[in-house]
Amino acid sequence: MNPSTLRRQALLLMLFLALAVIAAEAWNYAAGRRHEIVSIQEGMANLARSVAQETESSIAMADVALIGFAQAMQSDRAALDRVQGHLWSQLETQPLLRGLALQDAEGRLLAGLAARGGVVQPDTPVLLAPAAELQRHLTRPGWQLLVGAPQRVPGGEDWIIPLSRRFEDADGRLAGLVVAALDLGALEQRLGGFALGRRGSMMLIRDDGLLLVRFPSLVSAFGRRFDFAQHDEAGPGDPSGRTDYISPIDGRRRIGAYHISPTYGIGVGAARELQEALAAWKLRAWARLAVMAVLLIASLTLGLHLIRQVLRRQAAEQARLASEAHFRLLAEHASDMVARLGPDGRFRYVSPAAQRLIGVPPEALLGRPIADVALEEDRPALAMALAEADHPGHRGQVAFRVARDDGATAWIETTLQRVQESGEGAGYVTVSRDVTDRRALEEELSTRATTDGLTGLANRRHLDEALARAWQQAVERGAPLAVLLLDIDHFKLFNDQYGHQAGDAALRAVAAAIRRCIRDKDDVAARYGGEEFAVILPGAEAAGAARVAERVRQAIAGLAIPHVRHPLGHVTTSIGIAAWCPSAPADMAVSTGPEQLLAAADAALYEAKRQGRNRTIAA
Repeated sequence: MNPSTLRRQALLLMLFLALAVIAAEAWNYAAGRRHEIVSIQEGMANLARSVAQETESSIAMADVALIGFAQAMQSDRAALDRVQGHLWSQLETQPLLRGLALQDAEGRLLAGLAARGGVVQPDTPVLLAPAAELQRHLTRPGWQLLVGAPQRVPGGEDWIIPLSRRFEDADGRLAGLVVAALDLGALEQRLGGFALGRRGSMMLIRDDGLLLVRFPSLVSAFGRRFDFAQHDEAGPGDPSGRTDYISPIDGRRRIGAYHISPTYGIGVGAARELQEALAAWKLRAWARLAVMAVLLIASLTLGLHLIRQVLRRQAAEQARLASEAHFRLLAEHASDMVARLGPDGRFRYVSPAAQRLIGVPPEALLGRPIADVALEEDRPALAMALAEADHPGHRGQVAFRVARDDGATAWIETTLQRVQESGEGAGYVTVSRDVTDRRALEEELSTRATTDGLTGLANRRHLDEALARAWQQAVERGAPLAVLLLDIDHFKLFNDQYGHQAGDAALRAVAAAIRRCIRDKDDVAARYGGEEFAVILPGAEAAGAARVAERVRQAIAGLAIPHVRHPLGHVTTSIGIAAWCPSAPADMAVSTGPEQLLAAADAALYEAKRQGRNRTIAA
């Protein structure tokens, strides 16, 4: 081949390569631009979901108060006399509320208070629902929460959103409303704390398209309507979506996303102005084009070397992606939740099972510490398991509780394994499973082991353990301790007369009477055996124990259970009392241990029987 032909072919090859590079860069520019837009929209989608959840939570807190007041007014109109204090406490705990009020069906104030930032302002006028809201409740009967249109605070420049629920009279007609005023300014401040750029915007829209809040704030926009579904790139139908639209408010083209709350129908839209959002990307794109033009000739010269390097890197990347794809395939089809944590304990990957196990979408966990999913009191145990997994050849294992979005608490058992890799692969692999049912079964078995099946009181085993603990605490704290021992009088004759089924019913009734006479938190009531019962009274001296014993005796007699073979004609009980006081002289102590204390109560019970029954005797 002669030099000219070779030169011509080289020039043609270089021209072809240059045109190919230009075409490729043009395609990359278009694809990169679209990818950047989608990335921005995904970021806005996450932001919209987060703000929607926070807004829904704020509305839900106010709604809980509205439901409580509405139910109270519907069930007992006399509750109006006590409502002012409850209004005050609710406003102090909910800084987003500017007021709470109750009004009748004609719009007249029944009770109400205004507030700001959690500080009650008794002298400030109270917001009432306008006539339009009353009409909405008349045309839409039911218990649903209605979100009103934005309106000014009485006598001020601030804006609020009214939330209202109805309560009815005995005939099911509208009797009035409970109204909460949501501070629009506070909501706008929250919306303004997000990175939307100078020309971005965020909006809260009611289910009928009415604009409730917008940032940046435009008072002139209040009351306008905006339908997210009309601007959804995928079309209407889903509660979430991506948007690309010309704003009817300021005429700017914006890209973003929206999310509509399923509970209250409040939609949140987050969007950035298109040119502003793409400005940084455009600078990078043009810089890349300039660099490509400069390096084109050098790239041709070094092409073979670079191709070899690219092929080697591609092979390594494909191997890594294949390994990661295999891991994800196993993880995403497993019933257990599989996750990868970074060295700092933060989630880098979470399998879809997270939604079922802990009620949180996998993407919501990314970047968060694993300790965030556990209840606060269980986090030290989780930290210890992570530390255990750091030791070579060791695995960490821990069971902890999580609070699901539906309010339920679940037990999760997690195994942690350290991944000994460098770079991004370092960290931990965790496998978690739901053990709530197993823990509930264990607790049920434990309860059965310490509870008398007939009466529901503690059994003899639980009594012995509780008495030993109470005695030890009394000695350590220098506190008094008392024990009651009860026996149903002439119970064998009762069984002979009425049968064992009636005897069992009598035992249950007596147990219930004992339970009503003692403190639920500190005292322990147990079935001692047969028709005998025992009560442990921590902190009770002899006089106090005697009062409890007499109260129990009278309560059982007050049951008036018929007993024709009893001299009094009804069931009674005899009670023996034994008390230990650390300050009493040695010759006045009735025992020196829990067994002796119980024996003293038994002796006192025997004496009560000997003196004629239906009485209490102290040792």
